[in-house]
This record gives sequence, C-alpha cells and structure tokens, in this order.
Amino acid sequence: MTSCLELSGISFAYNGRETVLENLTFHVNPGQHCAIVGPSGVGKTTLLSLILQFYRPTSGEILLDGRTSTDFEVHSLRRRIGYVAQTTLLVSGTIKENLLYGNPEASEEEIIEATRTAGIYEFIATLPEGFATQTGENGIALSEGQKQRLSIARALVRNPDILIFDEPTSALDRLNERSIFQALPAFVRNKTLFVVTHRLQTIQECDRILLLDANRILSIGTHESLLQSSNYYQSLLADELKLCTR
Repeated sequence: MTSCLELSGISFAYNGRETVLENLTFHVNPGQHCAIVGPSGVGKTTLLSLILQFYRPTSGEILLDGRTSTDFEVHSLRRRIGYVAQTTLLVSGTIKENLLYGNPEASEEEIIEATRTAGIYEFIATLPEGFATQTGENGIALSEGQKQRLSIARALVRNPDILIFDEPTSALDRLNERSIFQALPAFVRNKTLFVVTHRLQTIQECDRILLLDANRILSIGTHESLLQSSNYYQSLLADELKLCTR
C-alpha cells in the first residue's frame, strides 16, 4: 500500500498564542520523496509532529488517501509511518529487540536488509553476540552514530507506507550519510518519504522540496526549479556549501 498525503490550510499555534505554522497547503503523491527545508525555528519538526498526530492543527486538515487523519485511530495511523527523530531513543534490550519494535513479525531477511541499508550490519556482525547484543539503557553501549543508524534500520524494518526522517543522520559525517541515502531508493521504492535536512546531496535527490520561511510555505519545487526561481533557496545552499568546504 502507498499513501498520498495532503495538507489543506494547516495552521498551528502552541497554547493558541505562539504561531508556528500558518496556512500550509500542499500534497505529496504516493511514492514521492519530499525534502523539507528552511532555517532553524521555522516549524519543520512541528510540521512532522502534526502529520504524526503528536499535535492537532489549530485550523485546516490533514488528509491521508483522501480521508482526514482524524478518521484514523492514532495507533493505526502511526503503524503506517516509520519515524526517525532528531534524538534517538532505544529501548533497553538487545539490538534485535530494538529492530523488531513496532514490527515483531519481521523476518530475518528483512532485518538484515534494513541493517545493511542503514549501514549498521557490518558493525553488528563484528559483535560477539551479534543481534543478541544488549544495547544498555537507551543505547548507552553504542555511539551516537551507531544509535542513529539503528534507529533508521528500525524504521525500515517497520515496513511502513510513509517514512519520516527528521535530520536522521546529524551524528554521521557527510560520506556516511550519502552512503545511507544512496542505498535507500531501492528499499523505499513506492513509499512516501519526508526528510528534514540541511544537506545538499539529500535535498537535490528528492522529487519535491518544500521551502519554509517565516512559518509559511515560501515555495515548492524541484532542486532545479528552485535554483532558477528562489533567491532564498540559493542562499540556503550557499551556506551549506560553505560548511562543506570547511
């Protein structure tokens, strides 16, 4: 199953006062990959939280396959979504138990494929107990990069219709991030993907780019079309290129 997601006139304000998002309208077709781009504090993570129903919009509606998201039971809706947050949270237990969280019926082959895609399989294979290795409380036995890769693999094992990545590789260097995103297309073919990122390589490989500024949608397009039409997009990329050359 693939999913079409549509936001219609979405606004959101914390405590009904502090406006974070205002009148957002856009849709992403089944199987499309959408990058959400903009400066810090513009509402990117809040937008993802609304899709996940962590919050309800102040006004407007979110539609999934033509049905308003409030028609779905929250657990049922989230079962269709694989989410990788900025902060990686792991359960106390084995690596395999963490990977199976949310999809206990996943096969051995699915687990191996997901960990290979996330670039963590080779590390797990070096451990004396392999997938039976204990992660410790919230993954204390793992580095931040390893926890992040494990979190990505866990979302893939879930086999969702929609994947939501909120800066999922912030603890990885650019080369390692690129290797993961180069491996993703075959794995997530026909799945809808939203990714919040500042990294050019990831952005330009997405089908659509949602450019946010001042709590609104400034523009929507491809990497090529926004380079032609948006001075703001050009400035964001220029800042990213400066970071790449440091």
